[in-house]
Amino acid sequence: VIDDRTAYGQGVAQEFTAQANKLGLKVVAKEFTNDKATDFSSILTAVKAAKPDAVFYGGYSAQGGPMLRQMRGLGITAPLLGGDGICSTETATLSQITTELNAYCTQGGALIDRSDKGKKFLEKYKAEFKRDPLTYAAAFYDGAYLLAGAMEATQSTDPKKVGEHLAKSSYAGVAGEYAYDDKHDLKSSAVTVFTFKGKDVVPLKSL
Repeated sequence: VIDDRTAYGQGVAQEFTAQANKLGLKVVAKEFTNDKATDFSSILTAVKAAKPDAVFYGGYSAQGGPMLRQMRGLGITAPLLGGDGICSTETATLSQITTELNAYCTQGGALIDRSDKGKKFLEKYKAEFKRDPLTYAAAFYDGAYLLAGAMEATQSTDPKKVGEHLAKSSYAGVAGEYAYDDKHDLKSSAVTVFTFKGKDVVPLKSL
C-alpha cells in the first residue's frame, strides 16, 4: 500500500488497508510518496522485495501513471489498484504503456446504463449537451433533486430544516437510493470497479 500523504490519499489507503485486514489479506509493505513526486524508484524497490500480489496506490493520476510505468520498468507485474483518483485516462496516458495496463480503480455509484432511469438520463443528457456525461454527472443531478425535494417538503431554504428532513427521508435517484444513518452517512452506496482498455476507463462491475 502506497499513499501520497494528501488527506485523500492517506484516507483511501487507510480504508483499503482496514478492509483488506477484515478480509484476511496481508499488507506486506506500506510506503508513501508525495503529490509532487516523479521518481518512485526507492519505494518501488522496497515494494518489489516484498513480492506483493497487488499494489494499492492512494493518490491521483499525476503520480499514478508514472508510478505504473516505473513499476513495470522494475519488473513488478502485479496489478495496480486505486480509488477514483486514478480512474482517469490521464493514468493511462502518463504511464506511457502501450500494452495491457493491468490496473483497476473504483468510483462511487452504480452503472447507470443498467437501469431504466439511468438510460433515460443518458439519453436526455446526450440530447442536451451532445456528449457523454462526466463521471459524477448523475450524482450531481440526483443531489440537485434531493435538495429541491427537501426544500419543497419543508417549504423552506433554512439549512437546518432541510438537513433534518434529509436525515430522515429517502430518495430514489438515477445513480442510486439515498437514505442516511444516524451518522448522516449513506445507508448503502454502490461502487463500480473499472479497468483500462488502452486509454479508456471501462466499467467492469457495480457492487
